[in-house]
Amino acid sequence: MIARRSLIANVAGLVAAPQIANAEDQLDRDTTGFPLDAAALDLLKWWTTPKGVQRAYLGDPGRQVHVRWAQPDRPRHRPLVLLHEGGLSGRVWDHALPLLAAARSVIAPDLPAHGDSDGDPAISVEGHAATVMRMADQLGLGRFDVVGDGLGAHVALLLAAMVPSRIGRLILLGVRPQPGTLAPRPEPANREDTAFLTAAWSAFNAGYADKTPLGIRDRDFADLLRSRALTPRHVGSLSLVGALSQQITAITGRGEGQGLSEFSDIDAQPSWTRDTPTWRDKEWSAKILAHLGGEPADVRPIKNPDAPAPTGALVRRFVTTPAGQIHYRMIAGATAAPPLLCFHMSPRSSAYYEQLMSALSVTGRTIIAVDSAGYGESFKPPAWLDVPGYAGHMAAFIDALGLPQVDVMGDHTGGKIAIATVRERPKVVRKVVMSTAGVYSLEEQRGWQKRMELIPVRDDGGHYAALWARYHTLNRGKLDSDQNAFRFYETVRAGPCMWWGPRAANLYILGDVLPTIDHEILLVCSDEDSLIEPSRRGAKLLKRGRYVEFPGQGNSMVEYRAAAVAPTVAAFLAE
Repeated sequence: MIARRSLIANVAGLVAAPQIANAEDQLDRDTTGFPLDAAALDLLKWWTTPKGVQRAYLGDPGRQVHVRWAQPDRPRHRPLVLLHEGGLSGRVWDHALPLLAAARSVIAPDLPAHGDSDGDPAISVEGHAATVMRMADQLGLGRFDVVGDGLGAHVALLLAAMVPSRIGRLILLGVRPQPGTLAPRPEPANREDTAFLTAAWSAFNAGYADKTPLGIRDRDFADLLRSRALTPRHVGSLSLVGALSQQITAITGRGEGQGLSEFSDIDAQPSWTRDTPTWRDKEWSAKILAHLGGEPADVRPIKNPDAPAPTGALVRRFVTTPAGQIHYRMIAGATAAPPLLCFHMSPRSSAYYEQLMSALSVTGRTIIAVDSAGYGESFKPPAWLDVPGYAGHMAAFIDALGLPQVDVMGDHTGGKIAIATVRERPKVVRKVVMSTAGVYSLEEQRGWQKRMELIPVRDDGGHYAALWARYHTLNRGKLDSDQNAFRFYETVRAGPCMWWGPRAANLYILGDVLPTIDHEILLVCSDEDSLIEPSRRGAKLLKRGRYVEFPGQGNSMVEYRAAAVAPTVAAFLAE
């Protein structure tokens, strides 16, 4: 066991040497059963939030808007709002944001039902515009400029017509006289079929330059798959152009520019494609700033918009740690009991715990579900993490929120992170709840390595089809089609980090650690869970613990049958 743990500790160092990446991948596979996946590091930079970009949520529970922003210490020009293309998210502006923010505050929201914003999938263009104005009011923006792409361009035109005194200059991209920018999220006619994914990938990639890095296309396609939005009709928006008083520039890219007689100022950029703000960010940002000009304005920096969380309602938040922003879901309670921190399985996110959070909220305890580093919307780490590495970030999360004492709960990978967090912060953690315990025999460990084999990102999009097929094969008879689809969409948002959690969990020798934990532990498991035998084995190793087995509650009990397990968890925590 000692030799294996020593190897795990050295893995992060191996990925820093790309000239021997292939050889080290093979060495690591021969030793542990897992490749290092050094190729993922080349894709990671396109998924990583650049330095200087902050993220937050605005609005009330149930209609929160996810925003990105960057700004100088002393803005000299009007704020700028960036509105993305239909089906995508504000992530497309990530790399341009710091460049545009040299002299002004720049804000990029996810439009409703896109990215991580709430909203009705059938929302109208007028509804999008109203949401943007609520965001602007909450941030204290006075008069602001707008860059809009596709759907975002039509939203910008409506804003200029609705509140002309608030809107400065408009720069419009991807404007077409006909309605629609992107189709809704592709869905299969038959859940066992994967052809819909490769067809959608091929159609989507037609909007990119021939040399666009694979990481950009993969990132944007994942956003398309996660989008819940239907593309609204906006035929009438262009008819507003002639009546508007604002200075308007239409920038046309590859294959665009036909039928735009409404515009007097058209800047043709035939080499520009969907990925230009990311891949050619300096060129794109310089062009945008040139069109905006440099009118001085008396403006103040925007402040972090987080408002106090209302008691009993689920809200989403970010907290800044030394490594990056960590995303979490929270239901604030009214009691003084220690908050319960919930760590999800991988490759998933804190959405895994929404049902349990609701069930436990009746106790009055604050419940917080955290996205592990690299998952959900938490920051992407620069290299592969082991379980203690994930726990280190959870300890930083606890510190950033200033929590003096917590209880922790984890499922599958999250259970091992919970145990490692106890070792990281033994005086802060009070009690532990584990849903399953992966105490594997060597045969079981290798079996899981084979089932969770790396699916490398492919230029033809075949990795999406392979992942879809894997989930439907692994979970046939255990989860229904919609549950499998949700797992798929949750997994693709992790991008290059998706296999790091399963790898870390598989290589963490829980059987060595459990007997050393002095804290009270409640271990729960459904007798139909895929880890039932390892959990029964783990129950025998608990030093100060109890084991409760739930008959007939199926796979993923904590996620889908929270009502069955919540009373047991609540009673244990209340003791």
